[in-house]
Amino acid sequence: MDVDTRGEFLQPYSEFEGSTEMVEKVKVVEQYQIENWVAIGDSVTDLNMAIAAPLVFARSRLSEYLDDRNKSYIPYDTFFDVRDRLAELWK
Repeated sequence: MDVDTRGEFLQPYSEFEGSTEMVEKVKVVEQYQIENWVAIGDSVTDLNMAIAAPLVFARSRLSEYLDDRNKSYIPYDTFFDVRDRLAELWK
């Protein structure tokens, strides 16, 4: 993410900018060419990433969006919940 300051107004831009996101998180993850990655989110800005991810932790509005799309996820309240669940899964 960067900002162009040459004009009258500041203009943010990103090499990962997409049609609906300033930073397409899926594009960022694809650079690493990994199969098993985890998405953790709570809002619509995390939706595309959550849909693409093999494992998702969701709360708040993101969980509602994923329910509407029948995408499975693990609910969480705090990042301690995420940490503990990943420790169980990755034994």
